[in-house]
Amino acid sequence: MSKPNIFIFSGSNQQDAKTEINKWQQSFKAKHNEINLEVFDTNITTSQIIQSSHTMPFLGERRLIIVHDFFSTAKKEELEALVSKVAETPDTTILVFFETTPLDKRLKTSKDLLKIATVKDFPILHKNNIPKWIINKAAQFDQTIDYHLATELGHQFSQNPERLDTEITKLCTYNAQTEITKEAIQAINTLPFHDSIFDLTDALTSTNKQNKLTILHNLYHRGEDLIRLLYMLINQIRLLTITHLVNSNFDKVAELKIHPFVQQKLKQQSRNITLPKLQQIYARLQYLDEAIKTGKIKTTKGNQQEILFALERLLFIA
Repeated sequence: MSKPNIFIFSGSNQQDAKTEINKWQQSFKAKHNEINLEVFDTNITTSQIIQSSHTMPFLGERRLIIVHDFFSTAKKEELEALVSKVAETPDTTILVFFETTPLDKRLKTSKDLLKIATVKDFPILHKNNIPKWIINKAAQFDQTIDYHLATELGHQFSQNPERLDTEITKLCTYNAQTEITKEAIQAINTLPFHDSIFDLTDALTSTNKQNKLTILHNLYHRGEDLIRLLYMLINQIRLLTITHLVNSNFDKVAELKIHPFVQQKLKQQSRNITLPKLQQIYARLQYLDEAIKTGKIKTTKGNQQEILFALERLLFIA
């Protein structure tokens, strides 16, 4: 008999699967207290899964148990023992098996589990479905993109769905408009931009001054547009400041509709810098912005020396 509280996440599109499981975790923590969430990686036994799933919720109505790659790593005896007990999982527990390797449906244990669990399949994106996927992804950020432009953008990463997800996330995060246009893509320069903004923010939050300068010079010699990096850095520092302000309740960041990939990066970076230091950096960035607009700092795409020196000074005081 099917149990509505037991799930299997499986399929070749691991990026979408990870995104979905992250949504489940964020939503659960907001409703049922983080103490009722438990995530198991490999090297877990059937008895541990059963014991955890039968534990009553604490100060909440539900528990969420996520088990990674149990069916691809456990021994036959462990699988048989789990399948014989999993149907007894109480309704207060949501039990999710997150499998990066598809279940072998020829096995009796798999057949028995599939009679009980709800399967959420994440198939690899077919190239014809990529434009629709990009449109839906943009909608998660309350943004729109033309179908033909989505097709053109998706073609660049059709063989690398994880990279596609990362690039679309960055594009939506730093696009200031509600519509993604070709001009916006060119301005943000998604294709060759890679992780430059995260590299530069990492440099700012680092305590190693020599390493900071090395990262900046690497970006400069790689041919990055330092003006564009500066303006994206201003936005990144703003997001990092917000993260710091709600650090005691990080789930509130989700209300800003920041992608889990960006949330995690912000959370990691916020541990390395204080709020007063962020405010100091932000004030300095605003000064640089004003200096560029008023011509105090002169820079062109062919000559970025003055903005390079200004960013070196910024990294030195940070």
